[in-house]
Amino acid sequence: MEKYKDKSLPVKERIADLLSKMTLEEKVRQIDQYSPSDLTREDPETGDRFVDYEKLKEMGDIPYGVIGLGKSNAKVYNELQRHAVENTRLGIPILFSTEALHGYTEQGATVFPQQLALGCTFEPSLGEEMGAAIAREARACGVQEAWAPVCDLAREPRWGRTEENWGEDTYHSSRFAYHIVRGLQGDDVSKPDKVVAELKHYTAYGAPAGGLNCSVVAMGRHEVFEYCQPVFEAAVKDAGAYNVMCSYSSIDGQPVPSDRELLRDVLRDQWGMRGFVRSDMCAISMLNCDHNVADTKQEAIRMALEAGTNVQLHDFPHDLYQGTIIDYVQRGIISMETLDDAVGCMLRVKFDLGLFDDPYIDESLQDKVLHCQEHKDLAYRIAAKSITLLKNENNLLPLKKGMKKIAVVGPTADILNFGDYSVSPRTYDKITLVSSIKEIVGDETEVVYAKGCEFKELTMKKINGRWFTGLKGEYYNNPEEPVGEPALVRPESGIEFSFIAEKVAGCVDAKFSARWTGIMQPDIEGDAFIGFKCQDSVKLWIDDELIIDAWGDKKGDCLVPFKFEKRKYNIKIEYRNDERGASVMMGWQDKPADINEALEAVKGADVAIVSLGDHAEITTGENFDRCDLNLPGKQLDFLKAIYETGTPVVLVLQSGRPMTITWENEHIPAIVQAFFTGELGGRAIADALFGKVNPGGKLSMSFPKTIGQLPVHYSRKPAGGKRYVEGIDRNPLFPFGYGLSYTTFEYSDLQLSKDEIKTDETLKVSFNITNTGDVDGEEVAQVYIRDYFASVVKPGMELKGFQRVALKAGETKRIEIELGELAFRTLNPKYQWVVEPGQMRVMVGTNSADLPLQSDFMIVK
Repeated sequence: MEKYKDKSLPVKERIADLLSKMTLEEKVRQIDQYSPSDLTREDPETGDRFVDYEKLKEMGDIPYGVIGLGKSNAKVYNELQRHAVENTRLGIPILFSTEALHGYTEQGATVFPQQLALGCTFEPSLGEEMGAAIAREARACGVQEAWAPVCDLAREPRWGRTEENWGEDTYHSSRFAYHIVRGLQGDDVSKPDKVVAELKHYTAYGAPAGGLNCSVVAMGRHEVFEYCQPVFEAAVKDAGAYNVMCSYSSIDGQPVPSDRELLRDVLRDQWGMRGFVRSDMCAISMLNCDHNVADTKQEAIRMALEAGTNVQLHDFPHDLYQGTIIDYVQRGIISMETLDDAVGCMLRVKFDLGLFDDPYIDESLQDKVLHCQEHKDLAYRIAAKSITLLKNENNLLPLKKGMKKIAVVGPTADILNFGDYSVSPRTYDKITLVSSIKEIVGDETEVVYAKGCEFKELTMKKINGRWFTGLKGEYYNNPEEPVGEPALVRPESGIEFSFIAEKVAGCVDAKFSARWTGIMQPDIEGDAFIGFKCQDSVKLWIDDELIIDAWGDKKGDCLVPFKFEKRKYNIKIEYRNDERGASVMMGWQDKPADINEALEAVKGADVAIVSLGDHAEITTGENFDRCDLNLPGKQLDFLKAIYETGTPVVLVLQSGRPMTITWENEHIPAIVQAFFTGELGGRAIADALFGKVNPGGKLSMSFPKTIGQLPVHYSRKPAGGKRYVEGIDRNPLFPFGYGLSYTTFEYSDLQLSKDEIKTDETLKVSFNITNTGDVDGEEVAQVYIRDYFASVVKPGMELKGFQRVALKAGETKRIEIELGELAFRTLNPKYQWVVEPGQMRVMVGTNSADLPLQSDFMIVK
C-alpha cells in the first residue's frame, strides 16, 4: 500500500509521500478553483445539475483540486468523486465547496436569517446550532467546505454587504465567529455531518472607504490589527477554522492577497491555521489591473502565491494560472517549496476530511436532512429572537386580536425576503408577514393587503426565457469591450446570469466582456418598460436601434419606456464586467404599484402595518452600495401618505442595513426592525406584533441620525467636535445594543470580585436583573470596560461581555460574567497585545448608551 493511502500513518507523513509522487501538472491543478460548468450541465427547465461525461473526459488523468459545487445533489457528487478516485493516476479526491452564509445554497435547503439578524439575537450559541445545521445539509449533498462565516466588522452601513456581518463590535462578532465555526466543523471534520469552514473576507473588508465595495480600507493598519483581526483570531486560533478567503482590499497601500505578514506570519505562524488561503474572486488579478502593484498577470500570480494566497478563485483562465506557475517553477522564479506548501495545505484539508479513506456519501441522507423540521424550527427561533423593537409609544404593541380590519401595506409585506447569497424563494412556502397575520387573527378580522409602492421607482420582472430564440453568447477575454476573437461561443436560454459563485467557463477571464444576440418575441403588448438589473456596463439594441446605453460612468439599473408588440425583434446586448462578480438580468415592467390601492386598504382600518425596507439585488447586497441611508425610492413619501390618513401606524423595517429614520422615529408610534429573517421571518415578525413573541433583539449596529454622522459605531475613539452646524450631535439615533421589550427591566447591586487585580488575573462582575413588568421577557445584559489611560488611544468604552437572560414577570436573577486577559488587553505601539497596569471602569446596562451600574478597579503588575 502506498503510504499516502495508509490511514494509520500521520497526516503529515501521508502528505509528504503524496507530494513526492505528484507531477508538476498534478500539483498546480490542486490549487485552482473549478466551476460546476467545467464538469456538469444544467437542465434549463429545472435547474438540476447532471454530470457531463464529455467534459469529464477533459479532466484526463489529473483530478481537479477543488470545485464550487453550487446546485447539485448527492448522486452528482458521487459520480464526480468516483471518477476522480478511480480513473486518475493517483486517485486524489476532489474537494467540493460552496457558499453557505445563512444556509447551504442549494434550492430546497433551509434558509436561516442573515448574519446581521443573527447578531441581533446576542446569543452566539444559536450560531453554533445554525452552523451545525448548515453542515449537516451541505455534507449530505456532497459539499465538504463552506465559504462561511463572514467575519468582517460592519462599520460602514452604506456598504451593500452589511447584511452578511454580525455587527460593528469586535467582541460581539468574535463570539459569533467562534461558535459558528464550532458548529460547522465540530471536533472532527471527517464526520458525515461536518464541513470545513472558510472564513470571509480576511481582513478589514467591512470598512471600505465611502461604503463602496472593494475600496481601500478606511482604517490604519494598527486599527485593523486591533479591531478586525481578533474576530478572525477567535475563529482560527480558538475555534480551529481551517481555511480563509482573503479580500481584495488594500491596507495602508498593501493589498491583502500579497501581504505576507497577514497571510503567513499571522495566520500560520501565530494562529496555527491548518488549511489554505483562497483568493476572493479577482483578488489576485486586481494586483495587476486595479492595485497596479504587479505589471503583468503572471507577476500577480507569483506575488500572491509567494505571499501565501494558495488557491485562485476564478481570477484567470485555468491554462494561464496553471501554466504560469509551471513555467515559473521550471525557471526557478517560484520555488518548488512554495508550490509544495500551497499544495500541501490543500491536501491537508482533504486528508482531515477523510476523503482519501472514505470519499463517498450516503445518497439517502439528502432527503432526510435537507429542510428537515428541526432545521426549520431553528430558523424560526433565530428569526424570533432577532426581532428588535425600536419604538412603542403608548404601548401600541402588541396588537390585540378582535380588531375589525387590519391594513398591511408596503413592498416587503408579502414577499420572502432572504437577502443576498441566498437561494431563490420561488420553491419555498410563501410564509410572509401578510399570510402570517391572517393566520393569527383568523376570520374574525379582515386583513387587506396592498403593495402600494416599489422598492425603487420601478422594479423589474425577469424576461421569460421563452421570449428568446437563437440566443447566442460570445465571451471575450477583453476587459474593455467585446471585440477581437471570442474565448467562448455558446447558445444561451435567457439573459439572467450571476457569475459570482460560478464563472462563465474555465477559458474566460474573471474580467471579461460579452455579446448576446438573437430573437426576442414578447408574449405581452402595450406600453411598458424594458431594461436590466445590472451593476456593470451594458448596452441594448433592438432592431439595430440603441435603446439603452449604460456603459462606463452611465452604468446602473436602467429601465426605459418601450411599446411591446407580439412580434419578433432582433436584439443585441453588449456587456462588460466592471466588478469582481458579474451579474446581469434582462427584465421588463408594466406599471409601478399604485399608492391609491394602499390608501383604499387603510380606510376604516384599526391599524396600518406598513412594511418597508430593502430587497436583495435591488437596494442591497453585493455591489449595491448606497450614498444615502434613507428608505429607498419613494417609500418615505408612501409612509407619510399612510400616516396622514390618521390611522395608527406600525412600521416594520425589513432591511439589510441600518437606515436613517429620523422622520419615522419622530412621527410613527411603533417601529419594529427585522433584518432579513430567513424563510420563516414573516411568521416571526407577525408573532412579535401580536405578542406571541416578546421582542428581545438588540441592535448590533448603531443607527445614524443622518449619513453625515458616519462613522457612528459606538466605540469610536475620543477627541474631535461634538456637534455639526446643523445642530445634530455625534450620537446615533439608536445606539449599539439598543432594543425595547413589552416589559421593563431594572439593574441593581453591581459587585466586583476584587477592587484590584494583577495583569494575569480575572475579574468577576455580578449584578441583578429584575423583570419589573407584567409579562415574561428576555433581556441582554451588556458589560463594557473603560480603560482610563493607555499607551495608545482607545475608545471610551468597549463591550467585553454579554448574556441573554429569560425572566418571568417579577423575577430577579443574579448574573455573573467573568472578564480576563481578552477584556483588558491593549495592542501597544509595537503591535503587541499586553495588559497594562492602570485604572479601569466596569459599566453594566441595557445598551451602550444606558449603563446605570458602574464601578472602578485597578490592574497592577
